[in-house]
Amino acid sequence: MGGRKVYQPVDLQRGLPIDESAKWRRKLSPEQVDEMRRLCAAGMTKVAIAKQFGVSETHARQVINGTKWPNENTSPEKVVETREKRRVAQRQWRERNRAQSRLVARRYREMNPDKVRERQTAYRRRNFRKRLYGLTLEQFEAMSAAQDGKCTICGQPESPLHVDHDHVSGIIRGLLCDRCNKGLGAFRDNPESCRAAAKYLEASRRDAGAR
Repeated sequence: MGGRKVYQPVDLQRGLPIDESAKWRRKLSPEQVDEMRRLCAAGMTKVAIAKQFGVSETHARQVINGTKWPNENTSPEKVVETREKRRVAQRQWRERNRAQSRLVARRYREMNPDKVRERQTAYRRRNFRKRLYGLTLEQFEAMSAAQDGKCTICGQPESPLHVDHDHVSGIIRGLLCDRCNKGLGAFRDNPESCRAAAKYLEASRRDAGAR
């Protein structure tokens, strides 16, 4: 006959054994949080840090990565400081573990293709004007709002408008619709050619009206 089975008491809210659940409820002081992050940045594993501070590995990981921040008791300055520390720690980890970092990134891309595509699209939308023209998304939206979302030349609305710039000096001249922007490009930004084209069109209309 087998021995009597012993059941471990469980915290039903978290689904953890009582002694493990107690680690989740343990509060850490700001000094302890800073020390945990310092140890992590120095190369100590999160498992070892969790054991040293008497918390669960998940709790330690969330505190070190900053996913428990911000909360109602966190000042804006502390939020910025915490996020910067997290970025530094993550960057240092990637530098120490390049092969593993690439493997983790590749697995994430394979498992979350839609999220990766959305993130890349959002990044390109936000940064491509900055890369090409030195124009941030906020500056572009302010310019578009000042023009009421309409082309500077023809006055037709378009979304999004296109950035028109001087190809010699690089100075941004304004926002145009796609047709007007391509039209200036076809005339090679030459005012004389544009004026000659306007005279040509006006003369052809006068001739048509005289017939």
